Amino acid sequence: MNIISYVDQFGNQSFKDRPFSDIDAVILSQLSYLNFDIYGQRDDKNPIYLKDIPHEMFEPLSRGEFTKRKNIILLTKLKSSVRFRNVGISFVRHSQSVMYEEQFFAITCILPNGDFYIAYRGTDLTLVGWKEDANMAFLDVVPSQQSALEYAQGVTSKLKGRFYIGGHSKGGNLSFFSLVNLSPEKIERCIQAYSFDGPGFFDQKYEEIESLKSKMTKIVPQNTIVGIMLSTLKNCKIVYSPYVGIFQHDPYSWQIDKKTIDFVYRKRRSAESYINERALYTWLRSLSKDDKVFAANALFMLMGGLDLDLKEFITFPKKRIRNIMKIRKEATDEEKEKFLSIFKQLIYHHRRARNYYLKNKKAIIAGNM
Repeated sequence: MNIISYVDQFGNQSFKDRPFSDIDAVILSQLSYLNFDIYGQRDDKNPIYLKDIPHEMFEPLSRGEFTKRKNIILLTKLKSSVRFRNVGISFVRHSQSVMYEEQFFAITCILPNGDFYIAYRGTDLTLVGWKEDANMAFLDVVPSQQSALEYAQGVTSKLKGRFYIGGHSKGGNLSFFSLVNLSPEKIERCIQAYSFDGPGFFDQKYEEIESLKSKMTKIVPQNTIVGIMLSTLKNCKIVYSPYVGIFQHDPYSWQIDKKTIDFVYRKRRSAESYINERALYTWLRSLSKDDKVFAANALFMLMGGLDLDLKEFITFPKKRIRNIMKIRKEATDEEKEKFLSIFKQLIYHHRRARNYYLKNKKAIIAGNM
């Protein structure tokens, strides 16, 4: 059972019948991938209720995502369910800039009992969004993190009462960043902050705040790739996904137990996840800030620039090859050598990480390393 069949089976139970859960949090985070900005900038006095969204709007709301078809099905189920139909969508904010390398989108879901859920969108199909993710490896604060904090401060000032905050992928990172930077009074009002397979923070600068651990829930699939980035994983839940590799990043693949009405959890991640985690961490620590900036900029130049999206990148291979040949021709020998050297180091650190895992497998699985 996944989140769609969860709504099918348990959508007739209101939040009074059964309290808000981690599964509900994933569903509301997924709503941030819908294009609610086509309705304009909304506020708490004029929310969009899921029950009032006409079916002809489902396609434009879901346009521009790999999970478009699943999003349409989910929205159809939510609209007619007792549990979700009276959820209101408010405070829609969208900011995207190639110049400032920012991709940001947020909504606030008003729950029937007055609580609210701030949901941040993860990385979308725009290459500028992926570039901003790469920038997290060498910038203390990226633009979307600052936007997320300002958004959370604004919404929690206008709305009273308790709230949740969460997101999938980069949205999870924005969730934790916002929580730890809010005022103590607003942190007290926060019921829970969620990161669903979101990257961490380089050098774990926020994981040291022990007092907030009880308010921070991180869930990753057993072969997580995105969730291991920029920090080692501690105190996270490991959800089972039958998908392979990076496709486990899709929350629609996360399995739910019908009996417990909770996610199906695993005790540990896959060997490859542990190996990739250590490889990425040691590789990034071995690079200077200048090398990280150079590698990120060079990689996205090779991909065609930040004006493209992933669909264009995948759909037009000839254009992609021409661009690579052009960049290769224009690059100096020194730049070519530097680029290759940086990524050869990644291969080197991956090999070392695999050997380290094989040597210390029992201790790693036991959580002692």
